[in-house]
This record gives sequence, structure tokens and C-alpha cells, in this order.
Amino acid sequence: MTRSLVPFLALASALWLGACAGDSACPASGQSLTILSPMDGEAVTGSEFDVTLRVCGFERDDVIALVIDEPVASDYGFVTYLGDPVLTLRVPALPGTMRMHATDDATRTVRSSDVSVTTAP
Repeated sequence: MTRSLVPFLALASALWLGACAGDSACPASGQSLTILSPMDGEAVTGSEFDVTLRVCGFERDDVIALVIDEPVASDYGFVTYLGDPVLTLRVPALPGTMRMHATDDATRTVRSSDVSVTTAP
């Protein structure tokens, strides 16, 4: 009976290790930031909305900044990277069109693409 479980346990372990090996959406090397949501051009409602980021290649305790470019330029939010490849920040909805990007806070050399959203109450 024990011998029949060995192949099953080996397969289950391989699948688990493969799932934990890293985020397949990240490049093999280098750092990158991607705004996953909201999508560019999306309409958001309410007084706040969530911005979800994919973080790749950063070291633990690196700081990621969310920068609002329009309607007012401002470093809005900062989050310390603790190893989770997906981070979420809550952003206040400013009336009209908002344009934003994510960047590394230390050197500002790694930057996501800009995302613009239209806000409505």
C-alpha cells in the first residue's frame, strides 16, 4: 500500500513546488511593474477604487510608489514589497480623468505604463 502512494506523493510535490516557483507572468530577469487593474480607459465609480499591481524582480523591503500624474501630480501611495507578486492600493477618486503609474521609490528607473481612468460619483 505504501509503495502505491510514492508516485502520487512525488507528483503532488512536483506540482506544489512548480506552483510556488514564481510568478510565470514575470520576466525571467530584471524588474518590472504592471498595473493589472483598473484597465486603461476604464470608468470607475465611488469615492475610492483599488489599483492592483504586479511586482516582478524586486527585493524584499523595496518601496513601490503609486504616482498620480493627472489631474494633480502627486506621489499618492507607497507600499513596502514583502514578496507577494500582486499588491493592491486603495486610491481616492478625483473627479474627471485620472492618469497614474507605478514606480520604484528608490531610483525611479522602473516604471509601469500609464493608466488613465474616468471617475464618476
